[in-house]
Amino acid sequence: MKKFLQTSSALVVAAGFASGATAAEWETTVGGYMFAGVALTDNDNDADGVGVLRDGEVHFDSRLTADNGVTFGVHVELEAWSQGSDQIDDNILFVEGGFGRVEIGGNDDAAYVMISSLAAFGAQGVHIGYQDQFGITGAASGAGASSGLIGGDTTDAVGIHYYSPRLFGVQVGASYIPSKSADGVGDTNNFQFDDNVDEAWAVAANYYGDFGDFSVDGGVGYFNREGRSGPGGTGYDSLGFAGGVTYSGFGVRGYYDDDSRGDEWGAGVQYQTGPWTIAGGYSESNVKDVDIATTWVTYDVAPGVSVSSAVEWAERGTAEDIGGAVILGLKF
Repeated sequence: MKKFLQTSSALVVAAGFASGATAAEWETTVGGYMFAGVALTDNDNDADGVGVLRDGEVHFDSRLTADNGVTFGVHVELEAWSQGSDQIDDNILFVEGGFGRVEIGGNDDAAYVMISSLAAFGAQGVHIGYQDQFGITGAASGAGASSGLIGGDTTDAVGIHYYSPRLFGVQVGASYIPSKSADGVGDTNNFQFDDNVDEAWAVAANYYGDFGDFSVDGGVGYFNREGRSGPGGTGYDSLGFAGGVTYSGFGVRGYYDDDSRGDEWGAGVQYQTGPWTIAGGYSESNVKDVDIATTWVTYDVAPGVSVSSAVEWAERGTAEDIGGAVILGLKF
């Protein structure tokens, strides 16, 4: 019995050392965000009154860097509420090193990733902004710049993506997506092949540079989605540009998207000082027939905690809406 206990203890200690070594090799983190807010709107074609918002995600990241310097990892985003059609957002496996980064799985296309962040200012996970898919009012909701280039049309679809190393401030990227429909309830664990309906691809490049107190960025991207063209069709292509300049807390930013369904453009300004941010902008989309103007103030209460107050005006078709909102944001 004594010999058995000694052997068992040795195995437990050895297992502990082995687990420690394995844990030290893999770096695993959990993060995410949660937003909650209240809005008051006057909508022409939608319900007026007081609205309540909650939105959030939990992000899981794990990576291991091999002795040769190549890093392997995964990134998964889980919705913080039950959403039957799309409970998981981004879900990728990646390999990166001196050759760049290769991703396989459900993720946004390269043009969206490399250009959309340069297009416009926003606050509280773009629940406040003039170029987004959310919007405070009914006219603005889902009506921001909506192409696959800037607003996203292949978000989270299953595909393969490549991003080069950044050299002299320049990086290039490309994506191939066999079927845009392979997302949400369309996901499968089998190989996803071109379905001859909505195959898509994208190429893009961007630049980041600092010149004394000035910071400059800019990008260009092309997106093409297969499908029937014309009114009501799913096929289209777009060529877009976005960029901005910041100096001593002041910033300007703009974008233009030449879409085969109609052009889209927007411009905004922002000023940051201490914990305060004051910003606003205007956008126009001929794709969704909508104009949006928004202004907001954000105060950083603590690291990862901010409060934003905004006013939004939007005109879409015959509807002209106005609304205001206050949103608390937590990023962890």
